[in-house]
Amino acid sequence: MSTPSGQPPQDSGDAPESTTDTAAGDNAVTDNAVTDNAVTDNAVTDNAVTDNAVTDNAVTDNAVTDNAVTDNAVTDNAVTDNAVTDNAVTDNAVTDNAVTDNAVTDNAVTDNAVTDNAVTDNAVTDNAVTDNAAEGTAADGTTAQDTGVAEGAVATSEAAEGDSLLSRAEARSGDRTQQTILQILRSDHPAIVTVLAVICAMIVGAILIVVSDTPTRDSARYFFADPGATFNAAWWAVKDAYVALFEGAIYNPSGTQTLAPLSETLVYATPLILAGLSVALAFRAGLFNIGAQGQILMSAALAGYIGFAWHLPAGIHIIVAIIGGIIGGAIWAGIAGLLKARTGAHEVITTIMLNYVAVYFINYLLAETWFQAPPFNQAVSRTVAPNAQFWHLFGSDLRVNFSFVLAIAATVFVWWLLKFGTFGFRLRAVGANQNAARTAGISTARTYIWVMVIVGALAGLAGVSQILGVANNYQVTASVDGGVGFTAITVALLGRGGAWGTFWAGLLFGALTAGSSQLQVATATPPDLVQVLQALVVLFIAAPGLIRLVFRLRKSESSGSAVLAKGWNG
Repeated sequence: MSTPSGQPPQDSGDAPESTTDTAAGDNAVTDNAVTDNAVTDNAVTDNAVTDNAVTDNAVTDNAVTDNAVTDNAVTDNAVTDNAVTDNAVTDNAVTDNAVTDNAVTDNAVTDNAVTDNAVTDNAVTDNAVTDNAAEGTAADGTTAQDTGVAEGAVATSEAAEGDSLLSRAEARSGDRTQQTILQILRSDHPAIVTVLAVICAMIVGAILIVVSDTPTRDSARYFFADPGATFNAAWWAVKDAYVALFEGAIYNPSGTQTLAPLSETLVYATPLILAGLSVALAFRAGLFNIGAQGQILMSAALAGYIGFAWHLPAGIHIIVAIIGGIIGGAIWAGIAGLLKARTGAHEVITTIMLNYVAVYFINYLLAETWFQAPPFNQAVSRTVAPNAQFWHLFGSDLRVNFSFVLAIAATVFVWWLLKFGTFGFRLRAVGANQNAARTAGISTARTYIWVMVIVGALAGLAGVSQILGVANNYQVTASVDGGVGFTAITVALLGRGGAWGTFWAGLLFGALTAGSSQLQVATATPPDLVQVLQALVVLFIAAPGLIRLVFRLRKSESSGSAVLAKGWNG
């Protein structure tokens, strides 16, 4: 094989067949497709391919596409009237070649040395040219011997053209990103359906606000005489209601504590997230945990008792109280799991009945002097010791406390368990098809028991967040659960049984709950509107086909929801 002057032949790995100083004449090479080939470490030098069947056929006026050409020396060749498209040309030395009347489009040219070449009448479009050295190059008839101004003009022109090409490449990349985003927004992805369900709920809520607003109804009596007054009254009613909801849940610029609404949102959201994770995890195993209320009550009772009756050093006391609350919830839910595994008792029945047992057990404790706070005339427990109380994250003026950090940690744990954990795989397998899981060697009975134990532990954390974080005077009462147990079912449904979906759903419901008080104070809108909004959100989430029909969404592969609880025969 002949090589360029002064250059040693390059090693090509396996010894390929070599062709040296060969003239290929009167051959017809026609209509061949050369695609996705790697040509590496070859030296092609001083070959003349002219006026025969190789020229004007397969070599000339052909499309060479999607090839990788790397580390080659191409010298003294004539390349004419070819279309070179979508190729990656990297680390090549191109010297003393004449490149004329070619279209070079959408190529990435990087780290190449281009020296003493004549480039004439070529169209170079939408290419990315990076880190190349161009020396002594003549463009449009200007020779390398021309000095000073010509070289400066060529360099300036090439730099400007390079900037233009990079701008076009960036624009095309931005267009592709925009198209991808639009495709996601137009599909029935679960996140898109959830957001649209919330928007639909807000729209229906606005209609209910208008209907229930007295000034709007009064203006509607004279609608045909002055329709503008009716629309104006309706606008202000809706605006004031939603602004009050926002200021009560997120940010109040006119208040003395502008971040207090956000703090309240996190306070209300924390037990909802934890209890929602409890219900969602049971859903993924094919179980329906209705007993979050009882698990929260038992957890709060045990954590509260440790908090006020045990005298432990600071730091250790709160840890022991947290562990006690987790154990209380886990044991209470584990009873339902054990009954499910051993006797086949349906978890809906057992958890509901355990709720009643927990309520009456708390009432019994609150009547006992060793548990009740003196002077023993109120149904409240003794106060949890200060070193067993959660510390505030942003000062004592804001109620948000360390329990929100526990909620984030629990969300990460559930996400990891379902995504990567071995037990999470068994859990999902049993939830999808318990017969197939049993055939695969998975013990469904053991899985049910451990799922309910973990579920109860998560609900127990919700009880801990209540009694050690925000409970009135840090005392156990019969209503210490705050109705979280049943609202958590709605949160889990809104989150579609996923960890992070449940987390964001808990934040949304926490914001609605926190904003309801401001809604009642600042407007004439009844606070029951918040519960209506929550119900509407769940209604639209439960009917994804309606959302898909109204917004003309395309059905996507990710539109399927997570595995939920089975029916009575599941």
